[in-house]
Amino acid sequence: MSKDLSMAQSRRLRLLDFAAQLGFVAFSAHGQVLDWSARVASFQQPADPDVAADSAQPDLDGAGDPALADTPIDFGLAGGAWLTFGAGVASNLVDAEDAYGFVQYSKFIADDFEWAVELGGWALDEPGEYDPGVSVSSIFRWHFYRDETWTTFADAGVGVLLAGDKVPEGGTNFNFLPRVGVGATYRLGESNARLIGGVRWHHISNARILGNDSNPGRDGAMLYLGVSIPF
Repeated sequence: MSKDLSMAQSRRLRLLDFAAQLGFVAFSAHGQVLDWSARVASFQQPADPDVAADSAQPDLDGAGDPALADTPIDFGLAGGAWLTFGAGVASNLVDAEDAYGFVQYSKFIADDFEWAVELGGWALDEPGEYDPGVSVSSIFRWHFYRDETWTTFADAGVGVLLAGDKVPEGGTNFNFLPRVGVGATYRLGESNARLIGGVRWHHISNARILGNDSNPGRDGAMLYLGVSIPF
């Protein structure tokens, strides 16, 4: 009994360490991207003093190019594209905790309706160890509330997962990843970067492709957090 408890505690410590590393990687990537964006913006400033003076004059005709204006991007409008870096941790609240890091490209196909494709790298909880995995998912997200700072959303999607071993134990290396959840985004200060987070249903199943006996499945709740930047 004490051995099983020790193993469970060891798995949880490894999972927390893995999740912390994923969060650090996501935060570092966000910082690098903001630094790159600032450098690009500095190169776009006019070098000619006469040009700079002209650009400082008020646009009395109202013919200024809005694409060049230094104004916040209106998140949620059709056509906007975003890149998101993040991480998540899931638990079935009994004996299994999974963690993953993800990169997500998304585009608003209509006002408040976002479609995303996601690439994920996983640490999947198996008896005595964590198995690696990779996934590709497609997600649809509806931002049902939006203002200048916040949005709240509901999303749903499905993906495929390829693991280094049979997940869960007794299942298969190949599985499906359906998801349904809710969350929110928050604009970070004066930048156009946004914090995104939420909770969703975490499910791993092979859809009985080899019969009921080879589909143990796994259900749980996942919490995730990321940073989105314009792309």
